[in-house]
Amino acid sequence: MRIFQKAGAVLLAACLLHASVASAAMSAKPVKAFVPALIPPTDIFVPRFENHSAYQLFARTEEPSLLLSANPVPISPLGVPADRQWLIAKTREAITTALNDRASENLLASFAWDRLVENQARALISHLASSGAISFATPQEQEAVIAELSRPGTDHLNMFHGSRLSVMDRLTDCAKIAARTRFNLETVERAKLAHRLLLPEFFHDIQPLRTKEYGQTAAELLPGGAGRILLEPDNATYQNERTEGSPLFTGPQIQHRIRRLIMGVHEYAHLLFDQAVRDEDGTPPPASLGTAYASLSEGFAVMLELLADDRAAAHPDKLGLSAKDAKDLEIGMASRTRYLKLAKNHYTEGWLNFWLPIYEKSGTRGMADFLHRLYPEKLLGLSRASPQYDDLLRDPRRFQALTLSSSRRRP
Repeated sequence: MRIFQKAGAVLLAACLLHASVASAAMSAKPVKAFVPALIPPTDIFVPRFENHSAYQLFARTEEPSLLLSANPVPISPLGVPADRQWLIAKTREAITTALNDRASENLLASFAWDRLVENQARALISHLASSGAISFATPQEQEAVIAELSRPGTDHLNMFHGSRLSVMDRLTDCAKIAARTRFNLETVERAKLAHRLLLPEFFHDIQPLRTKEYGQTAAELLPGGAGRILLEPDNATYQNERTEGSPLFTGPQIQHRIRRLIMGVHEYAHLLFDQAVRDEDGTPPPASLGTAYASLSEGFAVMLELLADDRAAAHPDKLGLSAKDAKDLEIGMASRTRYLKLAKNHYTEGWLNFWLPIYEKSGTRGMADFLHRLYPEKLLGLSRASPQYDDLLRDPRRFQALTLSSSRRRP
């Protein structure tokens, strides 16, 4: 059995062509590639994720399902008859090849439409065989593998016990997860790039940087200085699909990938805040929504997000953005500021009552100086429900009480 070693534009073109032909044969509905708006990989993305295997993607995203293609369980204990174990081996080869190659991943993810599983398996195997990813000694071997992929309850990858889903069901699900994972990683890397190029006065290179789909969008600075950005799951299928967000995050319709980029820039700013305002042992303090720490952290993230969006809209080429992308950034910023000026929450308190006055008075240099003098114990010890906090909101100059002296400025 031969594993196809080459990857690149030829395979991608062949894959998408095959996907469209197979789709037309199986359904009257037009089928698009799962992520047609992916910007071609350029030097903007470091590292690139095109050639990352599913296992490498898992290491960066902690998405358990991506371990499907690297499952170490040997074949023999799975109760498969000896004369059929070669089928399982070929099935694993198909899965590994498909999830480790972005072109095949797009083909698999395009199976979001309602089709017979056997037709999906036949299209996949036909593509992998014609491209050289796998080979069969006889047509009967190929038919046997198709049957093995599409038979309900034949998940020989030792995952999700008790399920009646087929291997093909697992494969298409994992392809969609892998496509979203690559998109999330690219979003986080682009957000980091935005900070490095557009906000150098605040930038700190946080490595390694990981992402994970989670219940709500957030950021965590981990022990050792690594960062994790959590992105809430979404149902958008295409990166250039225009979707509406919550009022908090740019409510009007803008491109999905621009909305996610804005969220990524905001969350990376949280990592920078926690990195600057940390305990003496280097550990970021646990933020509480009921304290000044939360309002100053959110206000700082909003301020940097708006600054980055404004600079990116003025110079879209720095991030490889189009004029359409820049327009969406402007729409998002206008919506964001309208909402925050009306809202009564810790986002508004931190941005409008604190960081914006500092920026208007002394620019980003004044913000940076103040950031590195904030004292975490004082921030966490001040409740947002206390009269002292209300006094600070009425006169932001009183926030000096939450800082260290200038002589003890953090490095």
